[in-house]
Amino acid sequence: MSIEEQFREIVEKKYDNSPAIITALEEAKRIHDGQKRESGEPFVVHPISVAIILTEYGLDEPAIVAALLHDSVEDTRTTYKEIKEKFGKEVEDLVRGVTKVGGIKKY
Repeated sequence: MSIEEQFREIVEKKYDNSPAIITALEEAKRIHDGQKRESGEPFVVHPISVAIILTEYGLDEPAIVAALLHDSVEDTRTTYKEIKEKFGKEVEDLVRGVTKVGGIKKY
């Protein structure tokens, strides 16, 4: 069973096939299409894996959606505005909160 199939089973059981989560999954697959990790596996495996971990902690729907989209702004042409338009302000805020910030100096 693929990681996507595993995730879809979790969403079916724990989130009643949440349309927002399913839409975010499809969006993550679309925007990361063709991207590969250093290991050679499809990039989208990473955000799906993160989302699965958060489901194990019982996080809510917006958190799962944000997990699926958390690399979208830094690794694709997706903008925060697009995330807000498609998934709402809460998801946009969550994605902003976990997106790497460049230029931070370590002390």
